[in-house]
Amino acid sequence: GLMQLGQGNAGIYGLRPVPRGYSPFGPIYNPNHAASLLTMSLLCGAGLLASQWHDSRSSHWRGSWTDRLATGGLILFLCGVIFLGIIGTKSRAAVLALAMTSWIGGWAWSLGRTPGARRLARTVLVLTALVGALAVTLNPHMIGIADGAPDSSTSYRLSMYQSASWMFRDFPLFGIGLGAFKTTY
Repeated sequence: GLMQLGQGNAGIYGLRPVPRGYSPFGPIYNPNHAASLLTMSLLCGAGLLASQWHDSRSSHWRGSWTDRLATGGLILFLCGVIFLGIIGTKSRAAVLALAMTSWIGGWAWSLGRTPGARRLARTVLVLTALVGALAVTLNPHMIGIADGAPDSSTSYRLSMYQSASWMFRDFPLFGIGLGAFKTTY
């Protein structure tokens, strides 16, 4: 998708036209959809890496340390490429979902583990937080800031949240009725 976008291709795989106002990202023209697919792929890769690490520590592992290193390095490299693809989509929801999943998964994994494993989990959690902070620093669009001000999507959502809070404050028990949000606020 990134190569296709970089070449200025306006069609999905160069074959199908893209709806007006969108740009292609592989077979998917909505970057949020592409990012969610990449996020699932990244989590599968992390699971493969964890499984390979677990298998290499067990007694039935038959490969050499170079096999483990090569396999782990390849999986880690591919996970890094997928992560860069997620960042390239500029999908705030995917980055937030990835961060939350990493934190919850790391916390769940550390339950009932040895102190060394808990230290490792804490280290990984801190590293993911640092990578997230770096991603936001390098790309302010991730938190909804474009050219120093909130972008239109963020402004619209904040306005909707404010209107919904006013609506709840004014009509807390029964609300305002179906379809009346647009006309009331």
